[in-house]
Parts: sequence; C-alpha cells; structure tokens
Amino acid sequence: MGYCIQQLVSQFFVDALAAGPVADLLMNYHYRPSFDNAGNIDGVDFCAEKLHDEYGMFQEIAPFVRGGSFIEMMGEDSQVWRWVFRGGECYEIDPLWPEPSNGDSLGKEVLELLDLCLAA
Repeated sequence: MGYCIQQLVSQFFVDALAAGPVADLLMNYHYRPSFDNAGNIDGVDFCAEKLHDEYGMFQEIAPFVRGGSFIEMMGEDSQVWRWVFRGGECYEIDPLWPEPSNGDSLGKEVLELLDLCLAA
C-alpha cells in the first residue's frame, strides 16, 4: 500500500553546474524540477502519491542544494514535515511555527530556530 503524501510548498535551488545530475535523481523519485533561463533548478514539484526513500536521496543531493531550500510535505494522517537544506546537509523537521510578531514571513524565523537547534 504505502504512505500517501502531498507537497504543500517548497523553496528549492540548485546551481546550473550541478543541475543535470540532481535533476536525474529528483526525477527518479518522482520530483519534477523546474529550471530558470540560466539552467539552475529553481523549484521542484512532487508528482506521485507514495513516500519512498526521499530522505536518503535528499541527503545525497544536499551538498548541491542552496542553503535555506526546503520542501514541505503532508502525509495521509495530516502530519506535516519539512526537508530543510543547510550547510550541505538535509534535515527532516516538524514545522512548529511561531506566531509572526510583525506580519513578516515565518521563513526567516524558522531558519534562525533551526540554526539554534543545530548549534546546540
């Protein structure tokens, strides 16, 4: 059967120099990369239903993914998580978002929180 998942949102970037091999791996796991005019991967969309070994694949491509990139997913049981790329590594985190204090995007606050966790 498998565990059904869907992509909620992402921010994803890979430089054109590594885009070819990274795109091949992404497509093997049913992620469709999008490219900008310079050949960089500037986005990714999940095109299947079931969870595979994405985390292992993301660990493999993490050295080529721009820090701050992320892919947020939701499982069939409504569990939400993010694969976050920082410092050449991929981390799977549960997004427990703080309330914004000034209406700004939560992305910066989440990355600062992740930095604090990784420093500990």
